[in-house]
Formats: sequence, structure tokens, C-alpha cells
Amino acid sequence: MTAAANGKTTTIRAIDNNFVAQNVTVQAGTNVQWSNRGRNDHDVVPVDATGAAAWGVSLKDFQPGATYSHVFTTPGSYVYICTIHGSIVNGKGVGMVGLITVTT
Repeated sequence: MTAAANGKTTTIRAIDNNFVAQNVTVQAGTNVQWSNRGRNDHDVVPVDATGAAAWGVSLKDFQPGATYSHVFTTPGSYVYICTIHGSIVNGKGVGMVGLITVTT
């Protein structure tokens, strides 16, 4: 089940080697905006291969000062990383990793 955009926005800041807030819960239809407010280059890459084509932002498009937004319309859990400063080791996030939980 998907939801239409609801006009709400939640912001996640990339500040040097952290996502703030690291874990967020939003209703389906919410726009999630990442804002690179640090000095370092970052990217936002979904961990699951199926989500990779649908959302995320590359290093070249997420330099310091840049923003990226995506409306999450389908309930579920969406894990993402900065591939420069984070990784998944033995199923657990290490470093710059985040989780978006989308509810109905």
C-alpha cells in the first residue's frame, strides 16, 4: 500500500561523520530531506539493492551545503549509509548509517 505525499517534511543532517537524527520514524507520504551541513563529502545510499534505484544521492550531488529529498510512500524500514564513512558489518551498521521507519 502506498500513500500520497502528505505535505510533512523531516530533516536529517549530515554533519561530518554522523547522520543527525540517525533513526527517524515518519508516516507514509512524508518527505525526508537530507542536508549536508558538515565539511566532508557524503552520499546517501540505500542498503537494499531494490531501493537503490528508487532513492539516494551520489557523492557528486551531495557536497557540503547541498540537500536531497525523497518522499517515502510505502511503509517499511529503509536502511542507508554514507559509503565513505559507514558500512554494514555482519548485518550491523558501523559509522555513518541511518534508518527510516515508515508507518501507515
